[in-house]
Amino acid sequence: MKKISTFSAIIFATCCASWCQPACAAHPSDSADTLWSVAPKIYIDCPDIESEKCDIEYFRTELGFVNFVRDRQEADIHILITARTTGGGGTQYSLEFNGFNHFAGKKDTLIYSCKDSDSEDAIRGALLRTLKLGLASYIGRTPLAPFLNVQYSRPSRPEAAVDKWNYWVFSISIDGWVQGTKSFREFYDYITLAAKRTTEQNKILFSAWSNYHENKYTMPDYRALSISRGWGSDIEYIKSLGGKWSVGLYQSIFSSTYDNRDLGGSTLALAEYDIFPYSESTRRLLTLRYRVGLQYLDYHEPTIYDKNWQWLTSELFAVTADLKRPWGSIYTVLSGSHYFYDFRRNYLQLYTRLSLQVVKGLSFNITASGARVHNQIYLPKGDLSQEDIILQRKDMETSYNYWVNFGVSYSFGSIYNNIVNPRLEN
Repeated sequence: MKKISTFSAIIFATCCASWCQPACAAHPSDSADTLWSVAPKIYIDCPDIESEKCDIEYFRTELGFVNFVRDRQEADIHILITARTTGGGGTQYSLEFNGFNHFAGKKDTLIYSCKDSDSEDAIRGALLRTLKLGLASYIGRTPLAPFLNVQYSRPSRPEAAVDKWNYWVFSISIDGWVQGTKSFREFYDYITLAAKRTTEQNKILFSAWSNYHENKYTMPDYRALSISRGWGSDIEYIKSLGGKWSVGLYQSIFSSTYDNRDLGGSTLALAEYDIFPYSESTRRLLTLRYRVGLQYLDYHEPTIYDKNWQWLTSELFAVTADLKRPWGSIYTVLSGSHYFYDFRRNYLQLYTRLSLQVVKGLSFNITASGARVHNQIYLPKGDLSQEDIILQRKDMETSYNYWVNFGVSYSFGSIYNNIVNPRLEN
């Protein structure tokens, strides 16, 4: 959260705004309907944030001094909430307030940071307090100003911070699922161990993982069992070289039955340049990334090129764009890679996620990915069995892949969206 001095400045500005506009100020005897009609209309936009944390229904019930609208183009105040992960595993939320109509040109940005251990209820409560703080200076310019009260809870004197972990954060996770019917059973588990240390100057990341996936079919005239497993470990060091450059070193070891890799390892050098400063990453990001390195692969079965093992060198170049604005958001990655021994063994992929508020009431979203695939040098020699294909036990040869997910919605009618009524909801 911003420092107390910033908090005091905003409260002072709010008080001044309400004191300097007596002509606009409503008298306590004004009717509730009259006051409600002049309450600012707001639209809260939380792209890529879980609804349990950015809980719009909770905000509606707690922010009784504003009108919620269902379309951003109807709003007097558009609030864009974005998030990024902090070094300690927590999250930093950025709340960007943009004024329109009689608030045109008025902008502000507030920051709230939470710990990884904070509950969803604690996070949404803190976001609510930050929303109230940001809205105070807007309400101070309306006839609702005389009804606005500001309270200040004096914090206790903080003790000198001592980090006994020296910025290291450790985590262990176990995920899985089981489902089945009379003739089908599926089991999956995924275990990860991770450690990381993040400062302004560098990052150290370590992880180890394993997975097991089993499908079993039992029918009168057909029985099949599909098992795939894998494991791996990697470590990465990233060094900051100012506000726009970073370099790194990555090493890994891995194994996977799905793509015929009995044992593999890689050592890679990394470099990245951000067109915009990294400090603006919650709102806009445009990076150019380069990777080059050495890889060793030992195969379960001889490959289509009669290789039991091989050393490889490769490089990758990627461009990433990430933009979040009041009109919507776009995230796009274009990447290409190839092996040095044969430039024809390459891979080119485009991934994009786009969400747009086109015109009033009309919204459009699409997530898509497409790739040209010419680098499957690990495929096992020989034909796959019908069971391998149906059960997807092993990767199959292809020259391309793609998928698309899209939606369009249009709404009209009342612009207000203040009521919360959960009766018989589910």
